[in-house]
Amino acid sequence: MAYLKQYIHRVDLELLKENNIGLISVELDNIEFVFKPKTEKPQDVTSYFFLSELFAKEIRKSLCITWVWQNWGFSTRLNICTFY
Repeated sequence: MAYLKQYIHRVDLELLKENNIGLISVELDNIEFVFKPKTEKPQDVTSYFFLSELFAKEIRKSLCITWVWQNWGFSTRLNICTFY
């Protein structure tokens, strides 16, 4: 999960750790990994790669990430898009 650095204090870090969800602190010119989830070996590797491939096919069609910063009443929007 990615969250603006100025609001990162609002995130329940213990809840994320309990559920093995990573947290990234985002600023206009900086990204910091606050918590990296533990990687786990899949129990069924064939199913894991099959489902991963199906999921990735849908994402590959068009992937856009938008970050919005609000300071002093102005919004700054950063769009990162990739198309396959």
